[in-house]
Amino acid sequence: MFSLAQKIANLLCSFWLTAARRSGIPEGEIVPQVRRVVRRFPYWARGQLLVGEAALSGGDLRTAYGAAKASVTLRPSCALSWVLLSRCHLAGHQFEVAVEHARTALNLDPSLHAAREELAAALIPLNRLDEARTYLLEIPQIAYNPNIFGMLAYLRALEEGGGLATTPNVPDDKSPLD
Repeated sequence: MFSLAQKIANLLCSFWLTAARRSGIPEGEIVPQVRRVVRRFPYWARGQLLVGEAALSGGDLRTAYGAAKASVTLRPSCALSWVLLSRCHLAGHQFEVAVEHARTALNLDPSLHAAREELAAALIPLNRLDEARTYLLEIPQIAYNPNIFGMLAYLRALEEGGGLATTPNVPDDKSPLD
C-alpha cells in the first residue's frame, strides 16, 4: 500500500515529466529532480521506472539501465519495467537480451502493446523479420503510433529489395550497459 507521501511523489514526478514533454524541455533535464524524489523512496518501483524513462529519453543509458534494473528487482511482475529494461538493452545493441526481456513483459501482460512493439524492434536487427511483422500486426491499428508505421514501412522496404541496415556491433565488453 502506498503512503500518502509516495502518492504525492508519484504525482509530482509524473507532473514534471508531462510538463517537460509539453514544453519541449528534454526529459534528461528533469532526471535530477525526479531522482531526488526517488532517493527518498528507494524501494518505490514506479519511481525507478519514471527515472529510467526520463533518463532513456534524455540519452543517459547508464542511469536508465540502473533504474530499469532496480524497477524489475523491486517489482518483477510489472511488465512496463521489463519493457524499459528491454529498451535499454536495445539501445545498448544487446538485441537477444532485449528480445528476452520484451518476451517477459509480453508474458506478464499479453495486452501490452509496448511489449509487442519493443519485441519487434529487437527482432528486426536480428533479421527475424517475419517474427517482427507478426508481433507488429497483432497490435490493433487503433493503437498504432509513428514507431509502428515506421517499422512496418521498413519491413516493406526490405521485402522490396532494400538491404538490411546494419547496426554497429558493440562487443559485450564495450557495452554501455556494463
